[in-house]
Amino acid sequence: MNPEKPEPQFCFVVCRYVTDETTNRYWNECYDCVRALYPETEIYFIDDHSPFTPSRTQGKKPMTNAFVIPSELQRGRGELLPIYYFCKMRMARCAVLLHDSIFIQRPISKTFLSTDSYHLMWDAPHNWDPNELIVQILKQMKPVRKMKRVFQNKQSWNMSFGAMAIVNWKFLASVFDGNNYMDVLVENIMSRDHRMALERILGLILCEKGGKTQVVNGSILEQVKGTEACHENSFQNYQQWKINGGKAESSREFPQGGVNMIKVFTGR
Repeated sequence: MNPEKPEPQFCFVVCRYVTDETTNRYWNECYDCVRALYPETEIYFIDDHSPFTPSRTQGKKPMTNAFVIPSELQRGRGELLPIYYFCKMRMARCAVLLHDSIFIQRPISKTFLSTDSYHLMWDAPHNWDPNELIVQILKQMKPVRKMKRVFQNKQSWNMSFGAMAIVNWKFLASVFDGNNYMDVLVENIMSRDHRMALERILGLILCEKGGKTQVVNGSILEQVKGTEACHENSFQNYQQWKINGGKAESSREFPQGGVNMIKVFTGR
């Protein structure tokens, strides 16, 4: 944070990983959607060692008030990067933590953006929790007994889909100060399976500190119509959805209306 200028109320911190021309269009669309609704708000893209050189899509306007931060961590930390860098850099009072494959369609409630704690972006049932891997990581956190006890009481916490949330910096500092939580996450989150564990562990530690709070978009399953339909939330279908004015061509594709954010799936 620059002490010479007033602290912004909120900013966007986005994890970026570009593997080809199609995924290069993701972060461009993510930027354009945010900028259409928030013309001046700072946007930070944390790049997780993209193997394909990211570039602004041809014909797009130059980016404004947007910054790219190359990750200093080893490749594969992925969804951990937004919360890691917001915690480290304090770009604003609050941050909207996103993936580059999230396309905001409507303004976010000011109640969420002015939170004193946190709000998860989406949650999901605990049906797919990788329990053994979660416990393996929790055993490295101190105090161990407390973390395992909270984990076992699954009604007391929500999983944080994609580790995406709106979070207040002071609250976040209170979560990670005086413990080894962040060090353990940096050490352990290195693959897709580990990032699935991160979704649960982040939700757990936020809920343990701040209690359950309102989830911004509800369950991710409400958008994808069940896990078997994830492949239909593709970038190609998203583009067609936009052409159709926000109306899905089939009941199993994107929601018929009133959607706040769209998530497309690639499996990078």
